[in-house]
Amino acid sequence: MDTTGHGRAPQRCTECKREHKRLQGAAYYAQVKAAGRSSWRKPMACLDCGVDLLPILGERRNTRCDPCREKHRKPYQKDSVKNREKHLRRFYRLTIADVDAKVAAQDGRCAICGDQPVPPARLHVDHSHADKRVRALLCGPCNRMIGMAREDRDILAAASEYLDVHQADTP
Repeated sequence: MDTTGHGRAPQRCTECKREHKRLQGAAYYAQVKAAGRSSWRKPMACLDCGVDLLPILGERRNTRCDPCREKHRKPYQKDSVKNREKHLRRFYRLTIADVDAKVAAQDGRCAICGDQPVPPARLHVDHSHADKRVRALLCGPCNRMIGMAREDRDILAAASEYLDVHQADTP
């Protein structure tokens, strides 16, 4: 261990740092095992009220509990209907009544595949990026398909031909 003086903490060489880190990890593992917890994540408390938060594996870790998170939401996030109305008006020059009329005209189904999404309100507004014209309402996968093909008919035609050739092999 090397000390640098001037009242600073001692500096460790690379090997000593690794050993120190290994010992810290072993000590934490012993605590986890003794407590009977199955998670390797350290328990965390809410930043506002101090309530213990449960670690959720596979998701982003929250720093606040649900009630405190609700207090910190921005005003536009609290009113989802107003937020959607503003989005439709700003990007597509549509009102919610216009979208409802399109849903009724399409019988609540996607304009391409004809499937009805689980929640009918989840139809996406499809529009041309070239002239900003609204075309129809699509389900999420069909809307992404057109976007991934960059709205190019040649790419979609080539994909269709590809599927025709390669589906003959499957029974």
